[in-house]
Amino acid sequence: MKRTFHWAIISLPAFIFAVAGFTYLCDGISVNASFPIPLHLRIGEAESPTAYRAAAKSLLGANQRNGDAQIARAEAEFHAVGNIQSATSLVLQGLTKSPASVEGWIFYAEMLAPSDPEKAARALHVSYMVSSQDFFAMPRRCELAASVWPYLEKEDQTAAYQETRKLWIIPGSRYALMALTGTAAGRELVTRAWMNSPEQIRLINRWVSAQNRQLLGQPK
Repeated sequence: MKRTFHWAIISLPAFIFAVAGFTYLCDGISVNASFPIPLHLRIGEAESPTAYRAAAKSLLGANQRNGDAQIARAEAEFHAVGNIQSATSLVLQGLTKSPASVEGWIFYAEMLAPSDPEKAARALHVSYMVSSQDFFAMPRRCELAASVWPYLEKEDQTAAYQETRKLWIIPGSRYALMALTGTAAGRELVTRAWMNSPEQIRLINRWVSAQNRQLLGQPK
């Protein structure tokens, strides 16, 4: 009996590590199965509702302590179903595990913006605090900043100006201006960001108009 107990004690750490390893293995399998949806969510590339549903289903098997996976699941389920309340609840669960997730705070702000723009502005503020320099976050942050502008702190307005200017300056990011200038608030943000460079505003307007005409099959 003592010998059995002795071996049980010796084997316990190995058993614990095996269980933990299996948990992380399952987590990795679930996250990998959802690829590339989490990446496409981050860069703003749209997918079909079917793809979002499949990713959300895969992420159900992710470790509950994996905050990033829970945030990706919240986004995937929202794009598949459109339930704001459920998505908000899920993203908050993810943020408790990954409080430094820029993606999580931006998505949380997006969920809040239609009904509580003041609270959305505070969530957006946290995303700037977590990372003021995030290339992939720029397009969504600019759109959010424009939509909740009166509620932003001055430092966040300054950050939004900087990111809006970068959308034009950084290669490969100009197409984000198409969505931003698609709203009155977005156009106002672009105008404010370049208020000291009227010629730059004219260049941006001409470029956006040319892209819109091209999308409509009209000559540039």
